[in-house]
Amino acid sequence: MTFIKGICLLPLLFAGLFSTETVNKEEAINGDYSATSILEAADYNYTRTTTMFFNADAYNEIKDVNYFEFTQTRTTLWTKQGLFMHNNSASEGVNSGYLNQNGNMLHYYLKNGHEDINGTKDSVVVDRNDGQYDIHEFEGFGTLHKIKYMSLNNNLASYFSPVEGVENRYQLTFDDSLSNKDALLKEFMYFIAPCYTNPLVDGENYLTFDRLEISCSTDLSEVNYYLYVDASDFTKLDTDNSITGLFATAVINNINTTKIAAIEDYLAN
Repeated sequence: MTFIKGICLLPLLFAGLFSTETVNKEEAINGDYSATSILEAADYNYTRTTTMFFNADAYNEIKDVNYFEFTQTRTTLWTKQGLFMHNNSASEGVNSGYLNQNGNMLHYYLKNGHEDINGTKDSVVVDRNDGQYDIHEFEGFGTLHKIKYMSLNNNLASYFSPVEGVENRYQLTFDDSLSNKDALLKEFMYFIAPCYTNPLVDGENYLTFDRLEISCSTDLSEVNYYLYVDASDFTKLDTDNSITGLFATAVINNINTTKIAAIEDYLAN
């Protein structure tokens, strides 16, 4: 299943994304890893498993208003030259990918869905050329490469504070003291909740976001991103998350070992 309402063409303006006057909270390391280590743990190659926690009523209210079709669970395999999205369903489930070829970003799907990930070029059906973009730089995707770039060049980690009492966990609060918070929030929203666009309902964005948290495993082989909503939106979440306000998570693993064999074979021939 491809995006039925179009490709995610949602430009973000990163120029001047951060103020240069920040307190370097990165020095306050909580546990074995710093916020910088977590933000930079992966770049081009990883597997991302994302989950949103809308309750049934909220999902039914927002799914037809959201600009793109979206699912609350999704697995995305990222490599240097390709990505593929699925939701562990058969061929009728999520089945959508993009690849870099000759300076262009091409959309494709696999003939038998995620079952063809380890297949050959014959499994790949390219159905659209979306122009001269790189998948890791494309403005409509939230990617770890862009997040890492923000970290390296804009000292993103300095905005994170340790979560008290929890090792290797940091939080970033989306308050008015954060320079250009809306642009930064969108980048993380695209990454943690892919294809959700937070549309206007009754003149207001459907969700108001409160904070972002990041954490990692003891060996930095798995990284976690958590996106929280404001208390006013807790009632839109499922029972397990309506108390804490956790809206969506992204689990990052298989760092530097993720493969899409069908795309590798397609690009090699």
